[in-house]
Amino acid sequence: MKPPILGFPEKFELALRYGEGRMAQDIEMSDSDRLCFDALAKQATLTLASMALALSLALGLARSLAVVLALGLALTRLALCLALTSF
Repeated sequence: MKPPILGFPEKFELALRYGEGRMAQDIEMSDSDRLCFDALAKQATLTLASMALALSLALGLARSLAVVLALGLALTRLALCLALTSF
């Protein structure tokens, strides 16, 4: 049986939980392993934060684009009405 395929955010969440879990355990660990797990947890945290920021910016841009398109449509309708009433 194949293991389940993890998507992009799930991989980083899993890495974060694993890294933080290993660091929280009171087990004997070399300094290089401790540094590796700390870096893994930090990378996962930063990646998730970057993804959230990118999504927020994309949504803001989509809203701005929708407003611009709505204004453009309104101006087009106004120009059409003016053109039709000038005849």
